[in-house]
Amino acid sequence: MRAMLFILLMVGAMPMALVEPFLGLLLWVLLSDMNPYREVYGFASTFHWVYIVAILTLVGMVLRRESVVRIYWSGLAITLLLFTISASVSTIFALVPGFAHVQYTLFIKVMVVVACMIKLVNNATRAHWMVWVLMVSIGFWAAKGGVFTLAHGGNYRVIGPEGSFIGDNNTVALAMCMALPLMRYLQFNAENHWLRRGLLGLMGLTVMAILGTYSRGGLITLAAVLLFLILKSRKRVGLLITGGIIVFFAMNFLPTHWKHRMEGLQSGAAVKSASFEDRIQSWEFATNVGLRRPLTGGGFGVWASRETWNEYGPSGYSKALAIHSIWFKVLAEQGVSGLILYILMLVLSWHALYRIRKKTKPHPESLWLYDLAGFLQVSLVGFMVAGSALPLAYFNYTLQMFGLIVALDRLSEENRGRIVLNKSFRSIASIRHKDQYNL
Repeated sequence: MRAMLFILLMVGAMPMALVEPFLGLLLWVLLSDMNPYREVYGFASTFHWVYIVAILTLVGMVLRRESVVRIYWSGLAITLLLFTISASVSTIFALVPGFAHVQYTLFIKVMVVVACMIKLVNNATRAHWMVWVLMVSIGFWAAKGGVFTLAHGGNYRVIGPEGSFIGDNNTVALAMCMALPLMRYLQFNAENHWLRRGLLGLMGLTVMAILGTYSRGGLITLAAVLLFLILKSRKRVGLLITGGIIVFFAMNFLPTHWKHRMEGLQSGAAVKSASFEDRIQSWEFATNVGLRRPLTGGGFGVWASRETWNEYGPSGYSKALAIHSIWFKVLAEQGVSGLILYILMLVLSWHALYRIRKKTKPHPESLWLYDLAGFLQVSLVGFMVAGSALPLAYFNYTLQMFGLIVALDRLSEENRGRIVLNKSFRSIASIRHKDQYNL
């Protein structure tokens, strides 16, 4: 029954991508990030929904001439392009071609989504809806994980949808930490009190779900996100009290074996473990590859071959290991030049958000953009904290946020972000133009 309902919804929704490409983009991002088809069975769970929606959206862009819209070539947009070119070059000279080509294909698919976001998110209404889709995509699994943790007393781990980019406990914990600031933004700007309460409840379930992943990195990231979330909020006291209540409840609700696992962070057991020693070895391997191949690196998946480990790995260490750090992973796969571009993307993203906040703070009608920029900074903090110990350099969610940041930067530059939120639906209306921006 669920499969049939899902198929009917998709068949009804997909043609809209031809009529209005932005609606196709929203569906594209929702399917890519949320993976709702993994909740059904049979044909509906195996059909290539994302490919069909992507093709229809791109065709719709051509038919509507959206593809010829001038791209806003900010510093971040240029760096995204240069990093994509760098990744293409590294794939050509990859040391493990079979693995590299597969990973490169996945990377390019995400970058196509990012490029479409930069083109199509060109007014305040679209920016607001894109935030909703990004939040719901992860919020669905956060709500499900939070209820699961509460229902089972925290005795079982929360994981993401199998086969997706958030399939294991560490990656889904990171995604939920990054989605938490978006929930706060939407909750903060919601006029309807039931919607505000619902989003507040979702934030509580998200915290429980993150703790329920049993990810120590997720716990550290959650602490950093909550701290910066309070610092970036205009109304800090209420958030501080609510957050304190949720954390106090969670600490007393979760079982003993969860606490024993987290106590390893205090005792240093995590640092002394064999897995941490393996990470040190992988970082040395990455450094050797990056320094010896500074312009091209070893290509995607250079770490997946014992032959490359024999050549670049530490002496007497030939076991192929994944590189658990975004910094060392990019260094190994893209070289020193790629790492510089990668760090530059993060720096320019932060600077663009800082510039947006500085520009919009004096204007009450642009306060939504001021808030959103601050909360996106919190999401970036979460990514950098967790990413330092995870192999998620090309995390879908982060790259999509880069695209959204470029779009928001353009809105602030073109003065199209000066909006107010309608009391009835908190819909977005233009101040510069009396009529609402069309979807």
